[in-house]
Amino acid sequence: MGLDLNKTTDQKWDQTIFNQPQWPKFRWKPKFLAQDLTLLAEEEKLLSNKLLYIDDAPLDELYKICLYEELVNSFCLDDEFIDPALVKSALSQKSLAAAPASPKNLNYGFGAGHLELINNYINLGLDARANPEKRLSKRRLERWSRALAQPGSLAGLGSWRAPSFGLKVSRPGSRPYSLTASPAPEATKIPAEMGRFINWHNAPWPSDLVLKAGIAHLWLLIIQPFLVGSGRVARLATDLALSSRGRICGFYSLSRAILLDRENYHEILSATIEKPDLDITAFLSFFTRMVLKSAQVANSRLDLIINKTARWAKTKQRALTKDQQNVLASLWQDVGPLTPYGSPQTWPQAAHNSNDRLQAPWI
Repeated sequence: MGLDLNKTTDQKWDQTIFNQPQWPKFRWKPKFLAQDLTLLAEEEKLLSNKLLYIDDAPLDELYKICLYEELVNSFCLDDEFIDPALVKSALSQKSLAAAPASPKNLNYGFGAGHLELINNYINLGLDARANPEKRLSKRRLERWSRALAQPGSLAGLGSWRAPSFGLKVSRPGSRPYSLTASPAPEATKIPAEMGRFINWHNAPWPSDLVLKAGIAHLWLLIIQPFLVGSGRVARLATDLALSSRGRICGFYSLSRAILLDRENYHEILSATIEKPDLDITAFLSFFTRMVLKSAQVANSRLDLIINKTARWAKTKQRALTKDQQNVLASLWQDVGPLTPYGSPQTWPQAAHNSNDRLQAPWI
């Protein structure tokens, strides 16, 4: 995320959320969040039940798909390119049973290539989702910032934003490749601000962990602690908080949901930051709906896996030709927005053969 080095804030500094006397004592209205949280609990109950009936292999594949979407879409939210083919290749070689990431697994070189960056993100994503009980620290956040920097990034990464970069940051806007100048706390305050955030994050949380994840996401985007990559660090911290809720959150891609509603996301984010009020109900409501949408997508994908498993079990009772097996494999090769059985026109293409070699009743 780039920074505006020349402009200073042109609005009254007391008209921002982080300059209020009670900062950072956020407030929200639970009754306005109750319905979405109830719907989310129902979706997650369905998810948990479905997971009991699915083998590890397809679940591991779905887990990788969600991590792929999270990585690619997280960079899209920062208007930065990451090669999807490289991400798929790196994930295909990754064993989910392997030990989670450690500092030794990460390439910190500022000239590191895209593949090193991708592997860093995968390792950190797996670590955040598999070990949510690990405490946050200044060192851990700085390590995230360094590891997630694009090739050729400026030196000085992995340290708090320096005072020379002013009081305004340029955040990605509501449309692709648009920047929005936005106020941020003075750099001299960042060590104290981040110390307060880290202590809060590591403390026990008495309410729904979805709200904690939303607050962590917003808080880091307000502070903008790093010169580059504060957004990616915020989304990784969000993953960490969400994963504290259990295994099901590993099948979410929050960045995907946010990217699909990018314009509303940035409007609500800007409105929350640039107001003299610590009430963040509107942002938490939006955030909860994004998590709900992620859960709904995960449920739909688990339905596809269950249907696929049942369909393959049924075909075992029949003697299928190689062409017919190719059609089935093609129709169910991915966990995505697929039409379950396609159409007779698509079968020959999937089987690389002609209509007279395929019979409809078996499908």
